[in-house]
Amino acid sequence: MAHNNHNNPSFKAALSAWAAPIRLDANWNEGNYYDGEPPTDGLKEALKLVTLNANHWQWANETFTRDWADEARDPTQDINARYAIEQTLDDIAAARAELSDANHLLYLVRANQTFMAGHGDSLEEGLAAIEAPTLMLYSENDLVFAPQGVRRTAELIEADGTDVTLETLEGNRGHLDGVLSIDQASDTLREFLQ
Repeated sequence: MAHNNHNNPSFKAALSAWAAPIRLDANWNEGNYYDGEPPTDGLKEALKLVTLNANHWQWANETFTRDWADEARDPTQDINARYAIEQTLDDIAAARAELSDANHLLYLVRANQTFMAGHGDSLEEGLAAIEAPTLMLYSENDLVFAPQGVRRTAELIEADGTDVTLETLEGNRGHLDGVLSIDQASDTLREFLQ
């Protein structure tokens, strides 16, 4: 479980920024694109932002430095020349866009913006209602779900005696460490599920 506890305004705004390229794509047509051209350009740009934000800056800096995408084109001399990180993010986004739907991403954004544990008005009451043992895995480098929010969520769940296991995943990928570094928690997961 990873959670930003009550989806603060900053998180809501970041999610809105992820959705903006889709909404700006003329092919989105208020979501009515299934009989026409899908908003592929907007979806690619949205997925590029998601990919960038889901990674930690350490990964970007250690992986790319200031490498150019094309050794023959210097970005300091050519406005259309690109850095390697830009090209890589575009390539990742293009591959993901082939398997994704723009409206799905918009509804995923809205679901995250409006989520409240327990579906009520109080975060504390919603989390207090959790009685099952809870496992929370997170990264201290997560730029999507702030580690302070994850730790606070754990505190609120265990405030009434509910058993909470909180384990940190190490890595330089930020939010993506929840997928790419999950093997670090294999023993904890196995024990929790038995």
